[in-house]
Amino acid sequence: MELSYFLPVLVMMLSFADNGIAQELSGRCYGDIHVDQYDGAKFMDQTPGTYVCSKTVDGFADNAKAFELQVTTVAATRRGKVISVISSVSLTYGGVVFDFSRPTTAASFTITPADFSSSALANNQQTHTADDGSYVLTYNNGKFELTVAGGTFKMTFNGRDCKLTTDATTYSGQLEGLLGNRDGVGGNDQKLRNTNTQATSTEEFVQSWKE
Repeated sequence: MELSYFLPVLVMMLSFADNGIAQELSGRCYGDIHVDQYDGAKFMDQTPGTYVCSKTVDGFADNAKAFELQVTTVAATRRGKVISVISSVSLTYGGVVFDFSRPTTAASFTITPADFSSSALANNQQTHTADDGSYVLTYNNGKFELTVAGGTFKMTFNGRDCKLTTDATTYSGQLEGLLGNRDGVGGNDQKLRNTNTQATSTEEFVQSWKE
């Protein structure tokens, strides 16, 4: 494959830090879906669709910090090549749903339940703080950034790149989805959805987390 033909899909990459947010998950869009898991494994899949990239496990202890991130890709043609491109991102965090679509503009998002009008950002309100102070949403030059109070979780999305930053103390070993469980141990990150069984193939694993 010639990557010069490829525009957005999702690549997840991992880096470590020693401060409060101890593990950073970055998403870079450039072709058919590629995934670098939290714990180091890498794979790809070329099927357009909606995927659960990362979520807290069922029974996660803190409902206020529970989340699920889904990314939707659609087929597109570039220079005669059929590729997948990212079309939208949906994040549910603590019961609030944030939907973002591309191309990213100040109005290309919704929040449910709404505590302010999307036109507020469209009218150049670059930063919005939730009424209860639980999160801050900013928009600048095509990029959204959502930061949760306390700094335990952050997501950015610019229409091509989707990046998560999570606190290790809160989320280590408590995640599932295409990006694995984030427990620091390799070889156990292809758990099938709604089971404790490891997939027998990458294709089986990916299809398990496709909506």
